[in-house]
Amino acid sequence: MPPCCPRSRPDAGDGDEGDAGEASSRPTGVRGWKRFTFFVRSALSEIRRRKCAFLLGFLSCLLVVAASAIVSTVTEVAPAIFLRRAEGEGGQIDVEVYGRGSPSLPVYFRAVDRSPPFINYTVARSILMQDPAKRFAASSPRVRLEGVNAYSMCRVNRSSIHTAVLGRVCGAYELGVQLVLIDTNQERKMGLGRDWPFDKLDPATAVLAPAMAGKLRLTSGQEFIIAFYAADLLVSYAAQMPSVSNRTLDMAAEYSQVRMPVVFASRFPRGAAGKVPESEANKVVFMELETFHTLLAQSLDPWLDNSTAIPQQVAGRSVAEFATSVVVNYAENRISNYLRSNFDSVQVDVTEYAADVRTLLSWDAVICVPQTLKALAAYRFGGLFVGLVLNLIVFILFVLSIVLVYSLLLISVETKTFQLGILRMIGLNRRGLVELILIQALSYVLPALVFGLLAAVGGNALVARMFYRLTRIPVSSALSWRSIVYSCTLGILIPVVASFLPIKAALQLNIHEALDVHRSKTKVVAVQLERTATRVNWTGVLVGLLLAVFGFCIYYLVPLALISFNIALFTNIFFAVLMGMLFGFVVLSLNLEQLVERAVVFIFLWWETTAVKRMVLNNLVAHRLRNRKTTIMYAVALAFIIFLMVSYTMELETSKMDALKQKGTELAVDVESNYRKLEGILQQFMRGSRPPIHSYASVSTSLDQSLGTKQLQGEKVAFDLVTIENIGHLHVQYSTITAVSPNVFDTTGSQFLRVSERIDGGRPSGLSLTEYLYTVRGSSSGLMGAIFKDKFQLQDPHLPNKQSFLVTISGDTVDKSVSTSAVGGLTVPGNLLQPGKKKGHNLLARIQPAAFVESAPAFYFSKFPDQLDFQNLLVSYPTFLRLAEQAGGPRSVRQLGIERVLVDLRRDKRGRVDVDGRTLDAIVSDLSDYSTVSDYRDIENSVNESRGIMDVVFAAAAVVVMVLCFFSLVSSMAANIFEQTKEMAILRSIGVTKARVTILFIYEAFVLITSASVLGLSIGMAVGWTMTAQRALFTQLPLTFVFPYWVAIAVVATAALSATLASYFPASSLLRLQISELMRFVT
Repeated sequence: MPPCCPRSRPDAGDGDEGDAGEASSRPTGVRGWKRFTFFVRSALSEIRRRKCAFLLGFLSCLLVVAASAIVSTVTEVAPAIFLRRAEGEGGQIDVEVYGRGSPSLPVYFRAVDRSPPFINYTVARSILMQDPAKRFAASSPRVRLEGVNAYSMCRVNRSSIHTAVLGRVCGAYELGVQLVLIDTNQERKMGLGRDWPFDKLDPATAVLAPAMAGKLRLTSGQEFIIAFYAADLLVSYAAQMPSVSNRTLDMAAEYSQVRMPVVFASRFPRGAAGKVPESEANKVVFMELETFHTLLAQSLDPWLDNSTAIPQQVAGRSVAEFATSVVVNYAENRISNYLRSNFDSVQVDVTEYAADVRTLLSWDAVICVPQTLKALAAYRFGGLFVGLVLNLIVFILFVLSIVLVYSLLLISVETKTFQLGILRMIGLNRRGLVELILIQALSYVLPALVFGLLAAVGGNALVARMFYRLTRIPVSSALSWRSIVYSCTLGILIPVVASFLPIKAALQLNIHEALDVHRSKTKVVAVQLERTATRVNWTGVLVGLLLAVFGFCIYYLVPLALISFNIALFTNIFFAVLMGMLFGFVVLSLNLEQLVERAVVFIFLWWETTAVKRMVLNNLVAHRLRNRKTTIMYAVALAFIIFLMVSYTMELETSKMDALKQKGTELAVDVESNYRKLEGILQQFMRGSRPPIHSYASVSTSLDQSLGTKQLQGEKVAFDLVTIENIGHLHVQYSTITAVSPNVFDTTGSQFLRVSERIDGGRPSGLSLTEYLYTVRGSSSGLMGAIFKDKFQLQDPHLPNKQSFLVTISGDTVDKSVSTSAVGGLTVPGNLLQPGKKKGHNLLARIQPAAFVESAPAFYFSKFPDQLDFQNLLVSYPTFLRLAEQAGGPRSVRQLGIERVLVDLRRDKRGRVDVDGRTLDAIVSDLSDYSTVSDYRDIENSVNESRGIMDVVFAAAAVVVMVLCFFSLVSSMAANIFEQTKEMAILRSIGVTKARVTILFIYEAFVLITSASVLGLSIGMAVGWTMTAQRALFTQLPLTFVFPYWVAIAVVATAALSATLASYFPASSLLRLQISELMRFVT
């Protein structure tokens, strides 16, 4: 007989009952330590008697303790997944400080052109070191030079390098690269580029991206030439010379071309190890900043050397005094500052840190950009979601363990009715009975705490190693004190909560029925009499309390979260409501359990006789109270697994689709230079029988960036602001007006395009939205956000005054007076400190709405009132030029700047990209000469990195949940079978074979688990669909519910196998006994 089975006793008086009775006579008159030791000995005796039950309870508590400790630690480091992605997009840079006129500064931060473009790092560092706490000690200068051309395989000597035509004498070249000068040693100390493999670079050497080195056909040690114009840098050097003349400044600007021979040292790793954003890594050449000024002086135009002292000035002063930016990172615990699931707290700390940096360096002199935080904002809900899901895993494990331990304790009470009856008969009082059951419950968890924490230590070390391998972010492998307290608290709560109902059942035990060993304990019909006068409806009390708490959360906490913008609280409320819905479905499903069981018997046991079906259903009715716990566990477990997989898959799909919506297509090109050559490359890939590129569409720069100056009323006016407003000038909003090709939405596809209303009514001509803009009627129209339909009162297109709005282009009189002032050791333009009077000028143009758009790929539209400013207004190129020309902008398409090109790749019949990786690499490589290419494969790789980590976590959670359910099934089926020994003896006595009796119990377990699986899968589908619908509402993305079929099939198959194993072994062990032994079997 297996150890999980109670020992059979042919006679009720045989065995160890005498010892138990003798022992039980002692605690009636003793107190304190002897009483406690008796209960401990009773618990140890129960463990020896029912080893399998103890093992199930011990393992369930161990799993919860270990899982809660690991999950608590994982929750603390889970934001590392998104930090890795943010560092890939923004670099491992906490704060990057720019001069207000720096050419490296993003356009929307840049001040007027007269602002000084460089920062004196020597001065800046001395200011930063004045902080008493030395929070800004980790800083490093950087010089970024744009418009650099690289040439290799050049047939030219150094003496004629400035006179040679490099494009002709060099065999390979790369246009439009960036030269970044870094202080390797200082950046290593501050943790910028954790995996950067190089020490300090030698003078006149450089490291390149593998793709660029391949294009230039460079091998290690080979020389190549970089050429660029350094007018701003040389003029700044010259301005520091004593008694500098205007001629010297003019010479510095005119003869500013630098041609510098450089030795190729090596290729840097993929993504530049976080030193720059991954999207820029393939265009960057890194050189050492400390020795660059000497090499720069040697590479200047000979005219400067012969006519001025500028080369000597350059050779004598470090380039660090003319840094285009200064990188400031946290001096201590940089990574831990980002490893918080609540993005709001991270944002507050990093923003305050950046504000302190700017305060020290002067607000008027610099702009501080938190690069990592800016990239992390796109994943602000990701860390919160992962933390909530991981806590949900622990909660579900906690609930399932309570149900399992409760089931084990209840089965222990039910199978020990004879012993408990004797103990009660010889004087064990109610308090002693409670203490006995509590100590037995604690016997599961106390050893589980020790072994669970030990298992958690090893598991956490594996998790930390896995995190580092996938994210390259070092995290601690030690358990935090918080996780230890958290796991121990849950471990103690499990037996305390689980023992409540078993204690109640033991206290209600009838001594006469307990001592009756000749009757079966199975009750198909039960009659219960209750005193209504003294009965408390605890179910009503519990339901009322839950509804009151729910009402408080909705009535008070939801407004609190909205008013305080507490996203974490808001999300927790949503998850609590979602969990309430999940458990509500479970309670509802219990009322449908009997109907589902009958349906399963009818479908799967159709070949069996009516007697067998009725016997199976009668067994399910007789064991319903005990089986209900197993049903609940399987229903909750399967619903939880389906919900977990759906929500996780939805989160990844949301991330991918949101990135694709922002880019517009799988291949989006940000134009940097020479759009005509880029267009030629695209057209080249559109030729052939199966061209990899189907079409492409262009998007112009915004109207405010295309404006110029114009003479109005005798004054020179510089236009720089574009707004839209209604006819009555009551509502004014900032707008981003751009021109688009007629085929722009044909290129991007229609999955993200949502149109509220078309003014043209979708004419029979079949023109798309953007094609309509190029018709006669649409030439003065634009596509605008759906919110403006009501905001600008454009509801009725048939009324002439209500079918148009105004585009306002504003400008100011050019002020020629320029002065500078010194603030905080940095030179800033005086007009930024004391702006003079300006006269406003406005140009108005009337535009009609062609359509009201709710959302569109690659553009920003919305129908919500909190997202009004800077929505796109799309017009045709002719309309755009008419608007720009009024404000001194370009007059022809050739003069117009192109900001983006959206490429439509070849697709298969299912709409998926049908271009092999090698061809796509060739397209990206050729386009990169003149642009920055956003490849959808980078998004997929980033998502797959996150998927690799969480797949392991969720798979482990699913396995643990199914193991706990299997434990519950084993204990329930063993109790069911051992409770029906007399029925088994009767069946055997009338000729039923052992195999048929075993099959009856297998049928019972199979029907029980199959019905629970059906209910669980239905609940999981309902909750998963609800969550998907809500997420689609929030994100305005076309998310669809995808049921994880393979996961469901695997889980149901595992459940069916578990049912067979859980019933076969107990039944076969009992059937080895003789019929007479079965009749006298006492549990």
